[in-house]
Amino acid sequence: MKILLLSDIPPCKDYTGGIVLDQLCRFLPEGSIACYTIVNPVINSKLSADLNIPIEYHKKPVERGFRPLPGKAGELIAKWAETRSEKHVLQAILPKAISFGRSNKVDKLWCMLQGQTIVRLARPLAKALGVPLYTQVWDPFGLWLRANRIDRDTSRKLLIEFDEVIKSSQACATASWAMSEDYTHKYGVRNNPVISSLDKKSSFPPAAAPNQSDEFVIALAGQIYAIKEWNALLHAIDRFNWTVDGKRIKFCILSRRSRLRNLPHDVNQPRFVEYLGWLDQQDAIRVLSNADMLYVPYWFSEDFSEESRLAFPSKIVTYFAAGRPVMFHGPDYASPARYLKKYEAGLCCNSLDPNLIFDHIRLLATNRDVYRMLTTNGSAAFLRDFTRDKMKADFFNFLDLNNLSE
Repeated sequence: MKILLLSDIPPCKDYTGGIVLDQLCRFLPEGSIACYTIVNPVINSKLSADLNIPIEYHKKPVERGFRPLPGKAGELIAKWAETRSEKHVLQAILPKAISFGRSNKVDKLWCMLQGQTIVRLARPLAKALGVPLYTQVWDPFGLWLRANRIDRDTSRKLLIEFDEVIKSSQACATASWAMSEDYTHKYGVRNNPVISSLDKKSSFPPAAAPNQSDEFVIALAGQIYAIKEWNALLHAIDRFNWTVDGKRIKFCILSRRSRLRNLPHDVNQPRFVEYLGWLDQQDAIRVLSNADMLYVPYWFSEDFSEESRLAFPSKIVTYFAAGRPVMFHGPDYASPARYLKKYEAGLCCNSLDPNLIFDHIRLLATNRDVYRMLTTNGSAAFLRDFTRDKMKADFFNFLDLNNLSE
């Protein structure tokens, strides 16, 4: 048995997607996988040095819409550029991927459906190699197309192709239980969540109360995509003069970006913020375990309703491992909100009203019973759903490798 992994990032140690692939590849027996990676040259990421995997790299075509002009003219130019890119993918990249797959004698194709290049390659590559297709989805494809400003005609075409890729798959690994429910109904394909998880030994015991100090520390890991929600949090804290229960509120930001951007103009700039940059997973968990509240903003806007419904942020897994309470800030229909409410594993704020937002912060700062319940249930959720053992079992089930799990 040999599997060809087609992805836009190699299994590596320095990017979230690469870290997940690194975890998954380590579950497989040595010699059972080869990797064809089409990498954005800006990222310049390489295979983890200690992974012995045959790999071939190809420069990724530009996947952001090319719009030198506004209006209809810009739309036409963007469509022309995407048409050229599609031809390049099918005429220049596809033959090399086929050759690589044949030379490695693969009998399964595992595709990470991230970006239009991989979506365009998935079906023709599987057909040319004569192997079953297994697909994995991290984020709804529509989010990628909008974020990269792909023109409307090309977006419609790509969304149809994405649907056909999933329908032709032997199985699909999804990013959440909500996505699996949706894909089962929409595509009728066997699927299950395969969620980035952690070694159970990396977790901290659940905290019983906030730290005994003069600060109430709110920590946030990763990039901030839900800007409106984040700004609403800042408005709320600013309204109450950056204090709760007699303590000064302080932010701890774990992100590649050294400073926050897109701050609201009518909010006093955060006065007590510590920027720690990008940390490896265990260091991040250790830092988060010293915070008092761990924050997850998600989109209320209907423009992002699909993403809110289907995605599941990996930071929640890290937060659970840290043993501190999670505050989710987003709509009640969002996938994380549904999970947290089902297991009472986090506090859910479903409003942009500053008073209601601050009420949730105050509750965590003052109510030890609620605090203890949330951290206890969050730790239980981690041990039940987000350990490496669970991830491996789900991954093997996805790839029809249950005979290897014994």
